[in-house]
Amino acid sequence: VEWAVLETGMGGRLDATNVIDPLLSVITSISMEHQQYLGKTLTQIAQEKAGIIKPRRPLIMAVTQPRIRSLLQKRCQELQSPFYVWEKDFSAKSVGSQKMHYRGHRHEWPDLRLGLLGRHQIVNASLALAAVEVLMETGLPMKEEALRRGLAEVYWPGRLELIAGRPRVVLDGAHNPESARILKRAMEENFPRRRLILILGIMADKAISKIMVHLVPLADTLILTRPGMDRAAPLEVLRAEAAPFRKPTREIPAVGQALDRALKEAEDPDVILVTGSLFTVGEARAYFIQKGLIAD
Repeated sequence: VEWAVLETGMGGRLDATNVIDPLLSVITSISMEHQQYLGKTLTQIAQEKAGIIKPRRPLIMAVTQPRIRSLLQKRCQELQSPFYVWEKDFSAKSVGSQKMHYRGHRHEWPDLRLGLLGRHQIVNASLALAAVEVLMETGLPMKEEALRRGLAEVYWPGRLELIAGRPRVVLDGAHNPESARILKRAMEENFPRRRLILILGIMADKAISKIMVHLVPLADTLILTRPGMDRAAPLEVLRAEAAPFRKPTREIPAVGQALDRALKEAEDPDVILVTGSLFTVGEARAYFIQKGLIAD
């Protein structure tokens, strides 16, 4: 391939992708995740993620915590790596529904249309554009028309993915507290509804209670389920974590059966949200592919 974008599997310092000498590195945000492997504090997790910074290779980041940002900047200085920081060297602002104006360190691109839902996609799109700006300086031939088309046509299965029809079904692979918080805000801003039926299946090694605290209060009905893999949290574990929220709750072991039940109960003004794990969403997508509602 001419160009490859590699995402680390976990952390960075010891990740398999770290054998690559990239043209640049991107760190989106840093939150508490995979603590049993990466460390118990944000600082420890950031030190692991800083492992993808390479000597004299630029870093683009959207980290907002001042202490963590300073840690990454110090590492860049040690490696003589240029760095570009969100809201300092590049930024963007919303100018309407799924539209933004971008200001970079060399370019401004107004009225860009975003194909993905959610305010957080403004930051994600800005990181991509900042990366393109750096690559353009190294000789990447990129036309503004291509940038605009790419942002407008991008498609991300399982991330605020809306399944056509009534009732509306939203699939989102949020599987940690930060992504659950972002999903909560996106549901509040983009999906007006009469009722929300929440189908939730989470891996056992995740921060289940901290994920639930963002999502379960949104639900009028909660359906607990379990994708077919050993890592999935048992229903009795999910039940215990969900109990303090006192929501009407059902336990349905298979994701497909949970969807059958939700679709039977839901009416046109309602929304069904399937989330908690990419594995849960993967089984939900397979369900809708089988029914011909989304393409394989």
